[in-house]
Amino acid sequence: MSDNGNVSQSTNSKKKTGWVGPPTKEWLENRLPKRLCYLLRYGALKEGLHVDDHGFVDIEELCSVNLLQDHGLEDVLEEIKTSTSWRKTKRFQWKEERGKIYVRAQYARRLEKNPCHEDSKVSTLFEHCIQSVITNIEDYDLDDFPDEFIISTMIHRLKRQKKLNNKALQTLLVPALEHVDLEGLYLTNNILKMVWTKCPHIKTLSLMNCGYIMTDNLMSQLVKKLPDLTSLNLARCQHLTDITLKSIKKHSKKLRNINISMVRNFTEACVLDFIISLPGLEQVDMYDVRISTEGRETLAEIGKHRKLKIILYEFHSEEAAQKNPSEMLPNFGQVWY
Repeated sequence: MSDNGNVSQSTNSKKKTGWVGPPTKEWLENRLPKRLCYLLRYGALKEGLHVDDHGFVDIEELCSVNLLQDHGLEDVLEEIKTSTSWRKTKRFQWKEERGKIYVRAQYARRLEKNPCHEDSKVSTLFEHCIQSVITNIEDYDLDDFPDEFIISTMIHRLKRQKKLNNKALQTLLVPALEHVDLEGLYLTNNILKMVWTKCPHIKTLSLMNCGYIMTDNLMSQLVKKLPDLTSLNLARCQHLTDITLKSIKKHSKKLRNINISMVRNFTEACVLDFIISLPGLEQVDMYDVRISTEGRETLAEIGKHRKLKIILYEFHSEEAAQKNPSEMLPNFGQVWY
């Protein structure tokens, strides 16, 4: 009875705290791609790694980071070479120069600066100031603040910390902003109206995963008020219909890049008309939009005569299709993943 009780207690303890003992091979294999994505997209500089101008990191230096201490260089390189996204595009790139191997994330690179002085754990003055402001963000009026980089850094930092609420946005949405990423945030009608009233010069806007609030009516108002839009991400805004595409076609003449993947209400006829009617378009991400064989032939024909790349599942065109779509998706602000 006593032994059974002890066994039961031990089992319950494991359920609460996870396994006891060294990590399993399966666990390590599952963790490796996530940790590589973090390091090569966001955390390399924060971890003290040297990153060149194109985002490449020496793989030996990468493997020295504590996060990868349970993984050998061969395992890391194998993951770099073989890891793919759900779209079957490669997550990472690698190259060999002068006997060394360098690696980087294929897309979504937004490396955060090291908050400390080089080779130390002493925070920089910039880090102290940024942290002080975002901790007390509601006490500030930043409407006349001219530096978009610093404002964007604060927005990004609060997003990563899951502290970017509506009150913080009211302070941080300022006229200096030209690139606004609202992906996945809980937005209200008032916040969206504030976007186009307080930030009239926006060129790049991501509303990915904001489908719970985005409607045709809101999109119509938004594109009317933001005539300088060149890049727009509407992925997973499931309630939008052809009315939105017609509004964008009418008001966003400067548009160069758009992501409409995972929006199931757009009809093929409206999508094709949209692409034909905006000759300045350079990229359309419509990966899972339903397009017939005839529609695909039309897209391929358009690609022969225009500087246009289309991301569409099993779309084959030497001129218009991108062999590896991720090559066109390096950072937010240009196009998206």
